[in-house]
This record gives sequence, C-alpha cells and structure tokens, in this order.
Amino acid sequence: MFYLLLLVGGCQQCLVESDPEPVIGFNPKAVTATNESIVSLDIKIENLSTGIFGFTFQVEFDTSKLEIENCFKSVSNHAFFGESYLGLMVDTSNVLYGSFVKQSGQDLAVGSGFVGTCILRTKAPGTARLNFNPERFYFIDDAGVEIPHQYLSEFSDIESVDSTVIQFEIIDGRVDIDHPNINNP
Repeated sequence: MFYLLLLVGGCQQCLVESDPEPVIGFNPKAVTATNESIVSLDIKIENLSTGIFGFTFQVEFDTSKLEIENCFKSVSNHAFFGESYLGLMVDTSNVLYGSFVKQSGQDLAVGSGFVGTCILRTKAPGTARLNFNPERFYFIDDAGVEIPHQYLSEFSDIESVDSTVIQFEIIDGRVDIDHPNINNP
C-alpha cells in the first residue's frame, strides 16, 4: 500500500511539474513613446533546453513609423551565447535580419539570455509592430545541421510534435507612439 501511494504521489507531481516552453522575443514586448524619440528593445531567448550552436531570424516592421538606428549583439554577462560569439543584425528596407553563431569548439548554448538590442527612432504616431517571421527561424547544431523546430501558436498540437523538435513561443514587439492613454500589456 505504501509503495502504491508513493507511486501515485510521484506521478501526480510529474503531471503538475513541467518545464516552461522556450520563448524567443522582444523584451519588453511593448513600449510607449513620443514621436521623434528613441526606444530600446532587447531580443531574448528564454528556457531553451535543446543546445544550439547558432540561429537566424527575420523581423518585419513598418518603416513609416520606425527607423532602426542601431542593432547590436548582446555583450553582457547575460548574453545567451556567452561572451565570445559572432553576431550580426542587418536592417534592409522593412526587414531586420539577425544571425548568431558560437565559435568553433565552444559548448552549445542552452537556457536564457539576451542575443541583441535594437535602438529605434519613432517617426510617426500610431502603433508600430515588430513581427518575427515564424517561417524564417533557423537553428543549427555544432555540425552546421539545421535542428527541426516549430513555433507554438494558439492552434499548435503540442502532443503531436517529436520530442527532438525545438518548440518555442514567439513574442513580437510593439511600440505605441503618441498614444497618451494606452496601457502596456
């Protein structure tokens, strides 16, 4: 009887405890600003349990409301890829391209941390969205092979995905420009 209670108690604990899903997105996810001002948004990875050697992404934004002043890789002790990695973010038209990779011989990156920071100038009143293109995420391992992945939308069937697939949630960014009564979500 004791063993049965121990077994049932252990299983209930397993059902209650679960690792949080990985998140890739902007931090903060929303900011308010006045027109012709500067705002800063970080790009962050949280709770990634699958080791990666590098990854790329694309962010689309409205150039009539935002202009990218500068984007750069994180160099703090909270950088996702550590202190020594290669990172590049390039702004072309209305798309920001980002690519990050560890240096040869380094351990794979896991966990949470910042990958970059973007300094933006507001250009016109309204709501400016910075949307990750979910079809343009690429994760690579230390052999340069793409790691299968799936972003989690509200319609995703988490149970149907292979456990070797990186599953993650996307947090898009938003800048509310000259909206005096808007609340950040």
